[in-house]
Amino acid sequence: VYVHDLTQRIVRQLYPKPSLVGFINGLIAYVSNKTASYPDTSRWYTVLVHGRKLFERLDVAHHPEEAYALTKYLVEACRVHSLFKEEEQWAQQNLAIAYKQYANQQHVDYALALYNRGVSLDNLGKYQDALSYYQQALHM
Repeated sequence: VYVHDLTQRIVRQLYPKPSLVGFINGLIAYVSNKTASYPDTSRWYTVLVHGRKLFERLDVAHHPEEAYALTKYLVEACRVHSLFKEEEQWAQQNLAIAYKQYANQQHVDYALALYNRGVSLDNLGKYQDALSYYQQALHM
């Protein structure tokens, strides 16, 4: 996996044993740094570039927690960069992963996935569809 030099250094520091899950966790830790101003578009751009590639190689069935986290951050990265069609696709993927993990549970991650799906549809002007997801999230 080709990863930007800065990202590689960060990952090596945080996760010395190289693995796909280690790269994902390192990327999430990098963008989650609370000292950076929000939105730090360069950090979110890093998530877009490398997150897409990492997700392609990730076995979602064996790593659902990492898949959920990565897709959640990809949704946010697309939103920061106004890539609303791609945001909607990642939000749909994120909701599908959350549904498999938390079906029939009142879980905060499932509610967040419903909310993000609503926001993504709202950003595309699909207000009635978005309202349905907002309401489902509120009932969690």
